[in-house]
Formats: sequence, C-alpha cells, structure tokens
Amino acid sequence: SDVKLSQDSVAGLFSDGSSPQLLVEQLNRGIVDVLASPFLKLRVIEMPGRGYVSLDNRRLLCLHVHQQNVFASGGGHVCFRADVFRLPESFMCFIQSHGVAVQFIRKYS
Repeated sequence: SDVKLSQDSVAGLFSDGSSPQLLVEQLNRGIVDVLASPFLKLRVIEMPGRGYVSLDNRRLLCLHVHQQNVFASGGGHVCFRADVFRLPESFMCFIQSHGVAVQFIRKYS
C-alpha cells in the first residue's frame, strides 16, 4: 500500500545535520541498506478505511526518490520496515467530531 505524507512540506536537514540528498545517494549506491538501517524504520499510522500516513516524512521522501531511481535503472519495488500504529475505528469516529482532527482526516483520506 502507498504511504502518504503527514505534512505538505518537509524540513531541509535531518536532526544530525545531514541532507536528504546524501541519504538518497547512499541508498542508490548501496552504502545504506533500507531493511538493515534502524534509521529507516518508519513510524506509520493506519487510519481505518483511509490508508497509511507516515510520521517520518523526510525519510519517506528519500525512499520515494530512491524508488524512482531504482525503477529508472530497471529494478523493482523498494521494501522498507515500519512500525504501524492502527487507529481503532471507534477512535476515528471520536476524532471526526473535533475540528483539528477533522481537517487532518480530510487532508489524508
């Protein structure tokens, strides 16, 4: 399934000061292994009936760019690890009645 971003924009650097472009380059060259790197294990929220939303947007964007590069060179899908937090349907019903949560739900559904 596709994982959506949880924000419209993403900050330019990781907390250690490194750039997303460097990570993409390291992924493309095989220096960083997507499945072995603890840094690339994403946190994802499953919203019942609406799909998946990432809490790690910068890393997800890097993986998307890497995926495009892999496809361009004739490769297949890039797999990644994630901790998936499923929101119960009852919680979804509750938050839909609150303003900020409604805006979030509408944006990502």
